[in-house]
Amino acid sequence: MCDLCLKVNPDDNVAVAVVPLRAGKRLNVDGWDIILPRDIPAGQKIALLNLEAGDYIIKYGCPIGYVTDYIDRGEWINEKNARICPTGIQDTRKTHQVDLSSLWNQDICKGYLRKSGEAGVRNDVWIIAASENVTSLIYELADSLRSTMDGNGINFIVPFPYNRVLFSHPEPNSYSYKILKDLVCHPNAGGVLVIASENDFDKIESFKKFLGKYDSGRIRFISVKDNKTGQKSCLKLLKELYIRASKNEITEIPLSKLRLD
Repeated sequence: MCDLCLKVNPDDNVAVAVVPLRAGKRLNVDGWDIILPRDIPAGQKIALLNLEAGDYIIKYGCPIGYVTDYIDRGEWINEKNARICPTGIQDTRKTHQVDLSSLWNQDICKGYLRKSGEAGVRNDVWIIAASENVTSLIYELADSLRSTMDGNGINFIVPFPYNRVLFSHPEPNSYSYKILKDLVCHPNAGGVLVIASENDFDKIESFKKFLGKYDSGRIRFISVKDNKTGQKSCLKLLKELYIRASKNEITEIPLSKLRLD
């Protein structure tokens, strides 16, 4: 795993720079050697593959936009070569389609408004592994949730495997914590469960202090002794989050509140 950039989900074809990166820097992400052709600011997206015009940009395991001009591996993905959240993003791995063509009306759009004041275009349930040894658990939980719930009102159930970059730099105001906060609080998630082993829960407490005030009805944290004994309590929390999130309704909101990345 690269300490300089973050690939959030195994399906992603982009990574996020954790720190400012200089041209010529060599990165290794999931076994891929990448040499950056230009400087990339912290928090910006890096192409992990050669992307053709029309290809989807996958972040958080879901399509967030498409490529408008050919992008080499290692290039900075920005407004010059991509569009974020275009009309009718289709995730080819699923049947759900996010069609935004009917949502816009001048300065008014439709989305899921969260207590934070931001709004998203999806209503997902996200499961985040905060410890390496619970990664298999989050996939099992995602499968169990899909099989036991009816699917109404929820777009995606997304497991996020453990990423060492996020949890190995617990210093206040570190880029890793800022990216983690961005993930946990993202308005596309109607429910978020962060799972850690008991040995790592001190890192979660540190992150919660960094997070500050948050919607505890939408974002939950739990520690588990081991995967087997923790599965039942985690699934119970996930079902509560799922049911709560499924009641969210898409509403008219000011376009300025809509978050698309």
